[in-house]
Amino acid sequence: MSNYSKFSKTTFFFCFLLILFSCSSQEIQDQNHQIEIESIWDVFVASWHSQDAASCASIYLENGLNIAPEFPVNQGREKIASFYDFLFSDHISSVYQHNILELTPSGEDLIERGEFQVDWVRNDQSTWTYRARTLTHWTKDEKGNWKIKSLIFNQAPEK
Repeated sequence: MSNYSKFSKTTFFFCFLLILFSCSSQEIQDQNHQIEIESIWDVFVASWHSQDAASCASIYLENGLNIAPEFPVNQGREKIASFYDFLFSDHISSVYQHNILELTPSGEDLIERGEFQVDWVRNDQSTWTYRARTLTHWTKDEKGNWKIKSLIFNQAPEK
């Protein structure tokens, strides 16, 4: 076997390993992002269930956006907390479920396509369900924590 042939096989083998580990590294990073964002949603859901509007708003950047259908754009944590307070004030309780459908890196940010469902109990004891599709732009704050830069949602069609 010639030295060239040994070199080619060795080069091919190392290139193969490099590609293999590069893919694995990206997959691991994607899984880590998924776990991090899911844990933030878990905090949001716990805050939602305790009807803590300020805590719900804390997962947004200080100047973050919440864009709900048929409502003015809520910019900044104070207005976002007011929006959640408004929702909670008309209801005794609710059960919130969030599902991440897709999480895509975009530069240093993440774009999440998701959905949520809220099963509400109004103050008069009547119940209703709201389903929505979401598009969430995640970015890191100055401390390196993932925060929502913007959350846009619309009502999902009936199943």
